[in-house]
Amino acid sequence: MVLVILLSFGANVWQLNRNSQLKDNDLKYRYIKSTNGINPENLYKLEDIFQYNRDKKLVKEIRGNVEEYERKLIEIVKEIERNRIKNEQK
Repeated sequence: MVLVILLSFGANVWQLNRNSQLKDNDLKYRYIKSTNGINPENLYKLEDIFQYNRDKKLVKEIRGNVEEYERKLIEIVKEIERNRIKNEQK
């Protein structure tokens, strides 16, 4: 029974780490999209911030920048859609 509990605990820890890594990868992808691409030097810096020398403050700043970009993008799309509907009604 103890072995099953230890294996279950180990699997949970592994899954928690994997989910954290996937969240970071998602944020990195969204950041690259928000900056319209990235060069190899900046990609290395991004990996350094997230992976090798994790800087929680910079990660939080990147997350904020990405979320702000996505909010602005949604507003632009909504405005375009409103204008399209308005023009169709004329």
